[in-house]
Amino acid sequence: MRNLKVKETLKKSFRWENQEQSIKSLRGILGGVVVRHKVLPVVAVVSKGPNQKFVFALWRGKAAKPMAYFSFLRKESMEKSLSKFWEQAEESLAYKDFVKKEKKAKRLGIKASDHWTVGDVIYNSWGYDQTNVDWYQVVEIKPRSIVICRICGATTPTQYLSGTTLPCRHEFSGEPMLKTLDANGQITFAHGAGTKWNGKAVWHSWTC
Repeated sequence: MRNLKVKETLKKSFRWENQEQSIKSLRGILGGVVVRHKVLPVVAVVSKGPNQKFVFALWRGKAAKPMAYFSFLRKESMEKSLSKFWEQAEESLAYKDFVKKEKKAKRLGIKASDHWTVGDVIYNSWGYDQTNVDWYQVVEIKPRSIVICRICGATTPTQYLSGTTLPCRHEFSGEPMLKTLDANGQITFAHGAGTKWNGKAVWHSWTC
């Protein structure tokens, strides 16, 4: 065992069905103890491994495969490195939590009337082998959302299989839809975001 490189040994011996089995496989090779962080979803196996090196492997969340593996000549270096990892992971988690709360606060502070008015026209341009344009009109303003309804578009061909399209206001062709605004006051669709129409014709294309 000591004559084999640790990573090669782990690669040959690990079973990746789930995290529990992965940790069990590693401990079967190296022994050691399992260390779980008190807050973070991170697990470490700490041991004195092959070639008398001190090692630890890390798993994040419920992943079966370890995210990282480290080896050290001295136990103090290993403990210092693991401690530093915990610290960095805690800072990362705190930052993500801060960003999440900031976005939520910004979203809750949104006023739909600051961004939209009844009668505004929105288009959604999307597609892969052709560019589709769907038109919508704002029919109601709520505190943090808007109600839109699909409207027809008028196409003017300009070249082969492509042209421009303009909205036909008040020519509704669908049921009203409630759209919640994001932190920037915008709305999204299944394919891309909605863009407030600036009054100019929008290019689109089609296939045979």
